[in-house]
Amino acid sequence: SVDTPRLRLTLNRSTAVGGESVLAAIEADPGERYVLRVPASDLDGAAVSDSTAREVFADAGAVTDRRGSPEDGVVYAVLELDGNGEGRAVVRTGSLRVGNRIDLDVGRGTNPGASTMLTGHFQLQAPATTTAPPTTTTTVPPTTTSTPTTTASPSATFGPAG
Repeated sequence: SVDTPRLRLTLNRSTAVGGESVLAAIEADPGERYVLRVPASDLDGAAVSDSTAREVFADAGAVTDRRGSPEDGVVYAVLELDGNGEGRAVVRTGSLRVGNRIDLDVGRGTNPGASTMLTGHFQLQAPATTTAPPTTTTTVPPTTTSTPTTTASPSATFGPAG
């Protein structure tokens, strides 16, 4: 959690694994609006655009808009705080740079270039990879046993027909 006298940013985790989501909560005066920004340097090769902002920020919680600002080098979500002065946003990590410290900063209003009031961060780790040992198949040739076989021929005695 990061606080100022009238503003607080809380993240539900300090470390996330790529593909997981992080919940960001802003607390301040009821009805206020804030921008929650992720800098372009934390994107995993994606361009700063509205579509990237929609990939990073879920359309949920207090989010009223999601945009990219190439001029400011950020993707951002606008949050409108409820009557209790709380607003939540879901940050999806699929488009963020794994192995990086992901910075989230908060500015007052809806302008992506607003002065930073608070900054929080979380570490984004690569998902665990499991490598199964190579499977080797050994085929055992069938065992053959050679046993001499004898065939008994019936013997018939022929006598004079009578």
